[in-house]
Amino acid sequence: MNELHGRASPQRMAKVAAAVGLVVIGIAMGVTAARAASLGTLEIVSGLGEPFRGRIDVLDATRHELDTLGARLASESTYRERSMSYGPALQALRFKLAKQRGGRHYIAVTSAQPFGEPVLDLLVDLAWFGGTTTYAYTALVDPAGSDRAPTLSAPSVVAHTTVSAVPHKAKKAAGEQAVVAAKDRKGQRAEDIAIAEQIRQKEEQMAQKKHQLAAAQERISELQRTVQEQEQLLAAVAAEAMASDLRKTGPETVLTRVSHETTSSRPVVQQAASAGFPGEPVYLAGGATLMLFGAVAFMRRRRRRTGDIEGEFSVEPALRPAG
Repeated sequence: MNELHGRASPQRMAKVAAAVGLVVIGIAMGVTAARAASLGTLEIVSGLGEPFRGRIDVLDATRHELDTLGARLASESTYRERSMSYGPALQALRFKLAKQRGGRHYIAVTSAQPFGEPVLDLLVDLAWFGGTTTYAYTALVDPAGSDRAPTLSAPSVVAHTTVSAVPHKAKKAAGEQAVVAAKDRKGQRAEDIAIAEQIRQKEEQMAQKKHQLAAAQERISELQRTVQEQEQLLAAVAAEAMASDLRKTGPETVLTRVSHETTSSRPVVQQAASAGFPGEPVYLAGGATLMLFGAVAFMRRRRRRTGDIEGEFSVEPALRPAG
């Protein structure tokens, strides 16, 4: 029996060692869970009738926990469950995570209005990604005075709610997606702004082109008016020159030359008309030609009438009887 007992003892020792290992792992996990973020002592440095000034130490908070750590006044329902007063003085308190020079973090508790409650019943919710813990503080607020020492109050845990890491991961993923979406919206806004700027530049260029086109059309109109004036001036000069030739060489010579120039220039006029040139110069040339023909006919008729009159005066002495 002793021999069998001696042979079985190593197996028992292995089982005991395994059990001890599990216990150690459980204890380590418990210690790790117990070392989650928590609140320490409340220190009140203000007096009664002064704006509230206090601080609560933050204990055992990791850097990851500090990223999501926040404190706030407990809800009215929590106060009601504990039969505590939820007055305006408590509602005026503000909580903010701060860091002192040594690197330790604390919750700064302040108020803008004077605090007039001599007894402070404070319930604080400490929330982070791992859950929410409610702490209770009860302290007497001493009257204001130069020799007054800070008031200290130790916390008591009222309630604790644990949140699993899965929602936190989902929340983190959602936050990352929100950041990506914000970047996409920002990029889209930048692209929209660039497109709007391009459209504005194109509209400015079109407006400039329209202004240049209007100026060019006005310039063309001015040139057309100038050409018409020059044509009228040339027609007047030609008429004056024709009248001068009539006075110098006689109507027959001018008529013969005009008839020859009209006959020789007729193909040119026809070619210009067939080429699509404006008809106004042709009409002006035709009108000038008709005017010249009329002037020549008038001069011939006038000269003929003058000759007839001179003939009558020359015949009259021959008809007189001799004396």
